Amino acid sequence: MWHEPPVMTLPEGSRIRDGQTVSVDYYHTAMIYRKQVMCCLSEPKLYEILQWQIEHVRRNLAPDGYFMMHDEMRVQGWDASCVGTGLTPGELLADSVGKCTAIIKQQDAGKPIYVWSDMFDPHHNAAATGRYYLVKGDGPWHGSWKGLDKDVIIVNWNSRPASRLNSLRHFAQLGHRQILAGYYDVPVERIDGWLEDARKVEGVMGVIYTTWQQRYDDLEAFSRRLGKR
Repeated sequence: MWHEPPVMTLPEGSRIRDGQTVSVDYYHTAMIYRKQVMCCLSEPKLYEILQWQIEHVRRNLAPDGYFMMHDEMRVQGWDASCVGTGLTPGELLADSVGKCTAIIKQQDAGKPIYVWSDMFDPHHNAAATGRYYLVKGDGPWHGSWKGLDKDVIIVNWNSRPASRLNSLRHFAQLGHRQILAGYYDVPVERIDGWLEDARKVEGVMGVIYTTWQQRYDDLEAFSRRLGKR
């Protein structure tokens, strides 16, 4: 997003003279898609803001549970706060999700806490190797699941036939309950094979209808499909 550049001034006594070329080192925000900007997981101010938000959500909405939105995090690990920790993005995320969970439990003890699966799934966005968008490092999010409390419920959207069973097993072995995030605007029968795989692990609680295109015309057919399985 374009903005007026800052005015740079020279302090009195500077060795820089008129006409000299100056190299300037600075951090800038990397935007993804439609002006998405990722917060820094290492900044203490982030958790002050989250504390305030959870407090007001509890007070004004009295929710039945909390859904943490750690999902498809496309930028991390470059600024001074992150670099100064000496941690990988995966370790930063593990620390962050632990802090977020603790804030929720402190503010509204006993309520269920949910989180999307992808950032904590070695068979999805937390793979051991490979680049991930603008996140620093190779396999940057690997190990992030080490920060998850066992009572956090995983909303699993890794429905790819080649990896979904391994994904389910990964979280089941860590002791998490899971919910399948099904549909995703594809033919309703696609859920069948995933349900079969889900029966092979412990702790799958149910299925939610997930649409990104506001398509609720398939909701009844999807529900009937679940009933038949």
